[in-house]
Amino acid sequence: LGVVLTSADGPVRIERVAPGSVAESAGLRAGDVVLLLAGVAVSSASDVQRLVSRQPPGTWLPVRVRRDGAELELIAKFPPL
Repeated sequence: LGVVLTSADGPVRIERVAPGSVAESAGLRAGDVVLLLAGVAVSSASDVQRLVSRQPPGTWLPVRVRRDGAELELIAKFPPL
């Protein structure tokens, strides 16, 4: 996905988005709180890692985040091999 996450004391928050990453292309930003991946609630950085690792190349992953008090639905598009 191309993000650095923290979830030590609460929600899963994006700390950094790697330039040129799937996350950057999807519009994810530092400070976003990850709520759902493919409709599955996440409560830890390991949840995100597990769900992203199951994503086959060339597919799309819906990502729901909270940003500035609003919920947004973004699409992470994984490139084909």
